[in-house]
Amino acid sequence: MKTISLATWVPLMTLGVVGCTIVTNPPPTSTTAPPPPPPAAAPAATPAPAPTAAEPTPTTTATAEAPPTMKVPGGTSNPPPKSRTGLLGNVTRRVPVVATDTIFGGKEKKEGALEGQVYLLPRSMTSLPDLSAQTPVARLYTDSLNIDSQDFRTGFPDVTRRFEYFVIHYAGSFAVTAAGTYTFKLISDDGSRLRIDNIPVINNDGVHEVTEKTGVLALAPGNHTISLDYFQAQKNVALKLLVTGPDGLERPWSPKL
Repeated sequence: MKTISLATWVPLMTLGVVGCTIVTNPPPTSTTAPPPPPPAAAPAATPAPAPTAAEPTPTTTATAEAPPTMKVPGGTSNPPPKSRTGLLGNVTRRVPVVATDTIFGGKEKKEGALEGQVYLLPRSMTSLPDLSAQTPVARLYTDSLNIDSQDFRTGFPDVTRRFEYFVIHYAGSFAVTAAGTYTFKLISDDGSRLRIDNIPVINNDGVHEVTEKTGVLALAPGNHTISLDYFQAQKNVALKLLVTGPDGLERPWSPKL
């Protein structure tokens, strides 16, 4: 191979050499990492659809549930009856009325009459008990309490044959025509107790023979309530309620004084 010196190579470059290619060394490769590509552009947000007519937001309103109704003949509806409570109100419709009149009352309810509820007691009782938890066995009515001492063996017809160890709770009202002081006399065998307008007036309780006690109370004209409990143990019975009004006359109690 023939070697061409540099001195000879330069003139040749000046004169031009057809078919010669000059090869130079490529630039050194950079060791620095190329910059990262620019971040891709965020996609354009899709435009929201045109608003439509706003629908009303549903709301919930708490309403009281209607009470159940009970169908009655005729196609009408009534709410269910409320429960009945109380010493007399809870049992009046269930307690049988005596079939025959007795000295303590009968089956006929006259205007202004007292209603009596009959309770049976154990033979160990010696005084009037609390009746709030007791159940009566009979019902009767009377407009006068004027029973003289006597034997009582009939019991309460068609209800119970019991003729001793029982209590009768009388309740009702009476009318006062003249204002003034009234003296009440309660005579009983055995125990008894009187309340007027829920005020204790006479306590004649216990097992005893015919005994009388009195109580005084000022009353205004108009209606007043009365409650009387009578207790029979053994042997004879007696129950009298007498009243002396402002006129000084003593008379048996009645629905109108």
